[in-house]
Amino acid sequence: MGGTIAALWWQADLQKRAAVRQTLRAEHSENNLRISGITAASEALFASNKEFDALLEGLRAWRGLKQAEVVQPDTRMRVVTALQQAVYGVTEINRLEGHTDVVWGVTFSPDGQLLASGSLDTTVKLWHLDGTLLQTLKGHTDAVNCVSFSPDGKTLASASLDKTVQIWHKNPVTGEFDPKPYKTLRGQGGSVDSVNFSPDGELLATGGQDRTVKLWRKDGSLVKILRGHQGSVNWVNFSPDGQFIASSSNDKTVKIWRRDGSLVTTLQGHQKAVTIAVFSPDGKLLASTGRDKTVKLWRRESNSTKDGFDFRLLQNFTAA
Repeated sequence: MGGTIAALWWQADLQKRAAVRQTLRAEHSENNLRISGITAASEALFASNKEFDALLEGLRAWRGLKQAEVVQPDTRMRVVTALQQAVYGVTEINRLEGHTDVVWGVTFSPDGQLLASGSLDTTVKLWHLDGTLLQTLKGHTDAVNCVSFSPDGKTLASASLDKTVQIWHKNPVTGEFDPKPYKTLRGQGGSVDSVNFSPDGELLATGGQDRTVKLWRKDGSLVKILRGHQGSVNWVNFSPDGQFIASSSNDKTVKIWRRDGSLVTTLQGHQKAVTIAVFSPDGKLLASTGRDKTVKLWRRESNSTKDGFDFRLLQNFTAA
């Protein structure tokens, strides 16, 4: 009797082990197929002269390779080859050198013909895309954190640790920006970390260490101070229709404001400071990034509240 029971137990154990092995083989096969699929996408993109996209897919495949427990040798070799191909296939178009310290902000002009950069060296520099330095604008007394062109490209705003925003105008005759700022926006209680124009170019939004968002007319006059954040404001950004403003803060939140300065909602979910929040081109989505190593995607949804809409968390991306 005892021998029969032992034999049955031994047989059941063998079946269990076989099932486990089969499950593992299936998982390993699935992982290999998934990694091979990503690698194939990288190879196809490279063949289509989309080198940067090929690099991104190659990095995804490499990440999957590192996370997988068992990968077939030919799959491993294919991933390495595709990634090497993508890395060496990405070509640097140009290198803009001239700042003497860390560059903290860079932006394209609306027509895509110029680049403006702001640096710890306290200057703003304007460049052609071929790397030619056109101008160096000097006016700030501390690091320049952020630069922003107006929609028509005729005005440039620069935000600084010196607690000011400087407005620079382009001379219509010379086509260059005047060497001295047209206006200096003061009244900040600390460093100004972000500045952005509204889509119609009539307003500027600024945010900084004093925990406020400030709205200014293009002539430099203060319109409104938006209070509510409990930490420094790291980024401000208008919606594409110019009716809303998103502000991200060290208080771990993103706030959505109307153009008139009233608060619409506060988005909570990040575990650490929120560094940037930007609207999608159609204004229906908002992406926020934080020091908690996550990117959160929020969707604007209609509801029955007085505002008629709210933002709901749609997806959360976490760095491995």
